[in-house]
Amino acid sequence: MLGDDLTDTLRAAMCLAISLRKAGDQAEAMSLAKDTHERYVRRYGKDSPDARSCALTLACDYAAHRDMPRALELVSDALTAQQARLGADHPNTLVAANNLGCYLRCLGRLPEALRLTDDTLQAMRRRLGDSHPLALSCSVNLASCLASSGDLAPAMSLQRETAARLADALGADHPDTLVCEANLAVTLHKAGQEAEAAEKRAWALGEFSHILGSGHPDAAQLQSWQWINRDLEPQLI
Repeated sequence: MLGDDLTDTLRAAMCLAISLRKAGDQAEAMSLAKDTHERYVRRYGKDSPDARSCALTLACDYAAHRDMPRALELVSDALTAQQARLGADHPNTLVAANNLGCYLRCLGRLPEALRLTDDTLQAMRRRLGDSHPLALSCSVNLASCLASSGDLAPAMSLQRETAARLADALGADHPDTLVCEANLAVTLHKAGQEAEAAEKRAWALGEFSHILGSGHPDAAQLQSWQWINRDLEPQLI
């Protein structure tokens, strides 16, 4: 019973860390995620399923702090473990692969990022369906990889399609939909379509302010014309 109680406590702490990061409280989220991961490793070992899931969450926190090398290291280890334990097409394996693609893009390793993210999206669509939220989030990231590689027209087309699907599935004001719309504004800006870019950015910033707060990190990235990653959280199993 003690082990079960501890597992429940650690899982609750991990969920709280995720919520803090999504709310924009990156420092508190990082502190809690580090502490929770250390406790998982001490109690259950670094290769236990929940410890691996927590490592993926911690990688997201490092990425939020722009420490992409550390995020990449953690998610690479977790992906290898997930592939061996769960199989290549398990949703949690695909979550890790999606996140790895995000961090590779941010580190400028664009051919690797594009290939991995495209493969991951196709696997998600086969396993989960075209309109599943995980597949749509991966589609957001594939568009960012295309845009970062200079393929702006295909990126914009994918962003428009994905934003429409996200609005249908989750709502026009859902944070995932806003991230996709924000990324479309950035791509429009990179393509020199300034009027639409400015209009879409102004709308997205207003929605971010209303839903997440004007100081949210996603709003700050959009202000500086940066594409926003849509890294994903593992499901506890």
